Amino acid sequence: MHIVIADNEGSDRARQICEEFERENRIPVTYVHEPERGISFARNACLDHVPPDCTFFFFIDDDEVPEVDWLERMLEAQAITAADVVQGSVIPVFHADAPEWLKSGDFLGWPRRGWVGVRPPLEQYQELREAYTNNVLVRRATVAATGVRFDPAYALTGGGDTIFFRALHAKGVRIVYAADARVTEVVPPERATLWYRLCLEYRIANNRVPAHQAPRKRKLRRRLRQSWHEGGLSKISSGIGYFMGSLVSGKLTMDRTVVAGLRIACGLGQSARSVGLKYHPYRERPSRLVR
Repeated sequence: MHIVIADNEGSDRARQICEEFERENRIPVTYVHEPERGISFARNACLDHVPPDCTFFFFIDDDEVPEVDWLERMLEAQAITAADVVQGSVIPVFHADAPEWLKSGDFLGWPRRGWVGVRPPLEQYQELREAYTNNVLVRRATVAATGVRFDPAYALTGGGDTIFFRALHAKGVRIVYAADARVTEVVPPERATLWYRLCLEYRIANNRVPAHQAPRKRKLRRRLRQSWHEGGLSKISSGIGYFMGSLVSGKLTMDRTVVAGLRIACGLGQSARSVGLKYHPYRERPSRLVR
């Protein structure tokens, strides 16, 4: 086992913590100060420092905790499927005062419910077209052979991990899902809100278009027409219609309200990207990536 940590701040204290951990646990730790701000640069710094004799490397988010058999389940899934990438699941852990619609609605974690309103029906070892750095195993040699990197265009927006794994998939790399390879993620009170979930859906939709496909300069009318054809404006219309239909029929619940809001947020995110507007959630604060 070898741990690689990319620090975007260059904190002396962070370096000391890594050195202390290495001494106390006898696990090799490579600490890297990545001066270029942004999550894409930190992730690429991690890729650059994966030991050459390493067969697989793993990404999980720095606010997640793997279950005790996590490594075994990930490696088992890879051995059974011979896939180059294995995506695990993320189980949210809520505080006692979190709203019930959030705790019982599968709206956070992964897989999760989105604007469609249903959770993706994923089966064990099902093949996927994309993966995420929230819980994933990757074959090092595959990344080295393809030359795929995390796109700097997503350094401050997020979403670059989706594009990264889509690019690998486009080159023939197999990605599978391991439902039993679980990590838990504590959801802080500030994220246990409808507003946060809507902003998350907006950000995901806003960043799903690869940077090289960003819209060219066009008249606003053409951009709006493009947004409609790509689904942005139609999702906004669908969300409003779903909400109003539930209200008029007397079937409006918090769950239906959230689904309607997610459709509108997704549509707004897509429409904003169609007219050249990008969401930068990491612009206000420096990011520290621990992997």
